[in-house]
Amino acid sequence: MSTSYAKASTQAQNGKKVNWRTDPKYYKAPDNPRFIPGSVNFSPGWFAQGHEVGAILSSQLSRFLIQDPKPLQTLSDSIIPSTNVREITALPWLTCMAPSTILLNAITALTHKKLYLAAYKAMARLKRAKSPDLKDMKHEHVQSWSSVFSGIAVIANRITVSHRDTGGSDPWFDLLLSSGSHRRAYFRLDDIGAKLSYSPGTVVMACGRVLRHSLPKWYGGERICLAHFMRREVLHRLAVHAPNWCLQGSYTRIMNRTFTADQGWTQKRDYADDGDEMD
Repeated sequence: MSTSYAKASTQAQNGKKVNWRTDPKYYKAPDNPRFIPGSVNFSPGWFAQGHEVGAILSSQLSRFLIQDPKPLQTLSDSIIPSTNVREITALPWLTCMAPSTILLNAITALTHKKLYLAAYKAMARLKRAKSPDLKDMKHEHVQSWSSVFSGIAVIANRITVSHRDTGGSDPWFDLLLSSGSHRRAYFRLDDIGAKLSYSPGTVVMACGRVLRHSLPKWYGGERICLAHFMRREVLHRLAVHAPNWCLQGSYTRIMNRTFTADQGWTQKRDYADDGDEMD
């Protein structure tokens, strides 16, 4: 946990500009903290550093040129497990997290069915490693990855400045799990002026690319966030269609008609749900 924090501290002391995510001034902790301030990323498969930018540009350029939501098949770079997933200490953590992760997967399925199905399919394909280049880069710990999301960032004792995330896709939810020993905190969606209770055990689903969000402070104890995210380029590389927005009709069509009428909601069938399958 301390690696990124220590590196950023050295850079800051040398007068170098650091990303706010690793800037030491945003990390706060009580005396004798149980959790060392810092952040680490876990992923069973993502593009190596320096390759993802090319994948993003390729995807965006192809969409612009042919005006089609499906990118050209030019993402030929291999996706590999993150360094932290390959470490020997990762396996106990993945095993310990599995029961909670199954619950978080269920929450994702309820809140964004299309994203869940696409993510499930992508992780299943990654584990089966049908493609030769995926098989070569696979690690035994990948089989213990239980989340449908392609990445989890574990963040300890950090203030989150107002920002939008650059990864993922506009229609997708990021899943944020609040943990730790803090007594109280508030997750802010700054663009819409929303302030959500963010005590330990709280799960927030938000379109992180669309809505600016922040957590300026917390009260008492230590704060841990497990941020679950999905990368569009990983889905493309695994030949999984990127899901679109979650529509209100997906839920209103299964609700009581009297209730929806009282709310002023129309019951429309979300035809985009037809044909969803788990692969």
